[in-house]
Amino acid sequence: MIATPDDLDQFVAGLIEDYGSHAAYARVLDTPVDVDTGFPPQSLMSAVDRNGKVGSLKYDDEGTVWYPPGDPVDDEVSYALFGNSAPWPPDSEIPLDQVKAAVNYFREHAGERWDGVDWTLWPVEGPT
Repeated sequence: MIATPDDLDQFVAGLIEDYGSHAAYARVLDTPVDVDTGFPPQSLMSAVDRNGKVGSLKYDDEGTVWYPPGDPVDDEVSYALFGNSAPWPPDSEIPLDQVKAAVNYFREHAGERWDGVDWTLWPVEGPT
């Protein structure tokens, strides 16, 4: 459980050290889940790159999925999720401090999306 910004820093450092490029879901624990999907109405997936400088965000608000675009990269962007490689949009990498700020905001504001970055809809075609 991530209860403080220090907890988040330790969690991110552990992801990088133990797993390399990896993604993790965040949800507010006292939020009820949808009986059909098993998911809460809002969730945030955060990802960190093994270099420890960039990461990505994926915010799901009742089935509408958003991400904050960064600079496009030439290589594929993907993160490990549950042991599998999960592709992300090629412009999905943003500075790691923005990823952490969004996760902390999500935690502190009961699942709300951080407004410190611009968000765009997750591409319909391509990464899921």
